[in-house]
Amino acid sequence: MNRQMLGKSSTIKKVGEESSVTSACIRANIVDSISYPQSAWASGPEHVDAVFFADDTTKDASKVLIKNDASISPLRTAAYIKLIGMFYGLEDLAASLYDEIAANYRCAAATVNEAVKKGTYC
Repeated sequence: MNRQMLGKSSTIKKVGEESSVTSACIRANIVDSISYPQSAWASGPEHVDAVFFADDTTKDASKVLIKNDASISPLRTAAYIKLIGMFYGLEDLAASLYDEIAANYRCAAATVNEAVKKGTYC
């Protein structure tokens, strides 16, 4: 298993419940006591710089909400790349990646729109 898949996955110290973790890298870090699921946060480091969380019902200013559901547009979801990049000092790289995704998305969207207008989209 390639544990560098997330780049800086070893810096991720606290995550949500283990059942919600989909990254193989983070799951391996949990086994190796590098990252800690919410049920074991007391066992982890006392201080962390940021906690990324998906539960928007919890009003906790110490957590960074990362929401991904059907109500968010693809480009807005992709913009999380820029947000996460800020936490790792990779703003320029993150902005560049987002710009490439956005350009390809806009091109694809324009192509679909044109096909719909012409009636050639099935």
